[in-house]
Amino acid sequence: AVEHAAPLLAAEGMGDRVVHWAGDALSEDLGSGAYDLILMFSLVHHFDEATNRSLVARAAAALRPGGRMVILEALRPQPGRGGQLGAFFDLYFGMTSESGTWTLEEMQAWQAAAGLRPR
Repeated sequence: AVEHAAPLLAAEGMGDRVVHWAGDALSEDLGSGAYDLILMFSLVHHFDEATNRSLVARAAAALRPGGRMVILEALRPQPGRGGQLGAFFDLYFGMTSESGTWTLEEMQAWQAAAGLRPR
């Protein structure tokens, strides 16, 4: 994906401002105070809670002061509130990646524990 994204960044004139980085999010050194924005899209559904807490803490440490972390995931439905799509994703991810979806409150708790202010 990174190989194919580079020409898109160049065509938009953003190659000097946006960095795509291929690697293993669980083992790569994310650095300290290095980024303004960290996007975690369709990632945390692959990991258990302890792994996600550690990942979010490491990512938070890699943010510059005032930096932002964005987690985009399908949400686990709240009990009694429906949510067929969320329930489907929870089942699918549970079968394919040994984890599943998370509630908004769970992901916010990881961010708060890492010293971030969830919004």
